[in-house]
Amino acid sequence: MPNYEIIDTEGLRMVKVALNGETVRGESGALHYMRGNIEMVTKRPSAGGFLKSMVSGEDVFRPTFSGTGEIYFGPPTFGQYHIMELNGNSMILDQGAYICSDAGIEVGMIR
Repeated sequence: MPNYEIIDTEGLRMVKVALNGETVRGESGALHYMRGNIEMVTKRPSAGGFLKSMVSGEDVFRPTFSGTGEIYFGPPTFGQYHIMELNGNSMILDQGAYICSDAGIEVGMIR
């Protein structure tokens, strides 16, 4: 599992993700910068996924980042970050609250 850390320097908050051969998914537009040997892949959604994102207003594309190095996501929409371990549980977030997760976390709309 990737190592997540909240960085707060000179008034700029970011989430630092250290990858060692792992994969993470990020919110579209949340990438601040990355360094190391990291590949970013953005897949086209299925027709159903595209339609669902249009109805919900959520981003159509959520890129995945794989490899070895560091990724920095930021700045936060609401001014703060919280790192949570789900341990098989689910969480419902308001629009704009999601920034990144392990690639195994399912992100979708719930009505």
